[in-house]
Amino acid sequence: MTLRLLTAAVLLAVVPTDPPWRVADPDYHWQFPRDHWSHEGFKTEWWYVTGRLHSISDPSRSFGYQFTFFRVGVRADTARTVRSAWVTPNVIMGHLAITDLADGTHVFSDLLYRATPFLGGYGSAGDSVIAWSVGPPGTDARWTLKWNGNGFDVRASDARRGIALDLHTQATTPILLQGRNGYSRKGSGASAASMYYSMPRLETTGSLSINGEDVAVRGSSWMDKEFGSNQLDSTQTGWDWFSLRLSDGRDVMLYQLRHRNGSRDTAFGSIRYADGTVEHLAGAAWTVTADETWTSPDTDATYPTRWTLTLGGRESLELRAIVPQSENIATRVRNLFYWEGAIDVTFDGVLVGEGYVELTGYGSASRPAI
Repeated sequence: MTLRLLTAAVLLAVVPTDPPWRVADPDYHWQFPRDHWSHEGFKTEWWYVTGRLHSISDPSRSFGYQFTFFRVGVRADTARTVRSAWVTPNVIMGHLAITDLADGTHVFSDLLYRATPFLGGYGSAGDSVIAWSVGPPGTDARWTLKWNGNGFDVRASDARRGIALDLHTQATTPILLQGRNGYSRKGSGASAASMYYSMPRLETTGSLSINGEDVAVRGSSWMDKEFGSNQLDSTQTGWDWFSLRLSDGRDVMLYQLRHRNGSRDTAFGSIRYADGTVEHLAGAAWTVTADETWTSPDTDATYPTRWTLTLGGRESLELRAIVPQSENIATRVRNLFYWEGAIDVTFDGVLVGEGYVELTGYGSASRPAI
């Protein structure tokens, strides 16, 4: 679900503005492909791509990856009141993680820049570039997210950490609006919502680098896009987000936001069946119970890493993290850490799907202030 996490007020204190930030609208009029690009006036926005990839030369080798661009608004009215290419209405943040699912290596990289002509920015509808940034220190290559007409092209690297992605994706199923008309309610506050859509099945080809090795890969990716101006209520501490691609053709998205007392606060989900039918799930329609945990030696945060998921009180699936040590610790934002990792889905011990999980707000000082 993304940002999911982490962004805005963690990055900077935003000065109150007139006019105010726009908020998610249940009557929003979607326009594709226009809505793949950025939405000025909303405080936060992100493009979140996760996937499972396999080596073309050795299909037994598999990898997980995450690539994210965040747009964080600085002032709602800056772009309109200051006529200059050098005005900074936004901050761009990027996260990249690659996991070797066989040997357990998990490498994370991040960047954070003002959106200016030399550092990074956002394209306009019709451009191929949706968002771009210079690389992390020590990396000459840019990070880019592009629209290719039926999917996204992703390029990102970190020379110091020895990881890189160069991927081409193509959608094999239609866009999925999360919530009725893509309006995703996150809490009781008037602005505690986002506009949210997913592209759950993106056929993926390209290459990656990790541990000093370049690997040609293919597989499947999931892209989440959200924009809004406030998602967490003051009593909420974080969320658990699940994206599942099941072998029977179902695409399942689930999220639950946790109250600071540890209980479930708000929950929602969706299932798109193989025939294209979409079912929206209230929190009462599903439960997820943590069965195992992993504690980070770096942050002391304890994350769940195996779950029992019950859908509709009938179907019980087991979700298992393939690499428990999949914590991302930011270097550009203080006290920003979260868990993002690949999972297998089994039913009665038989593999029936794959997915990704994101866990935020675990551990001290880790609430994603968005």
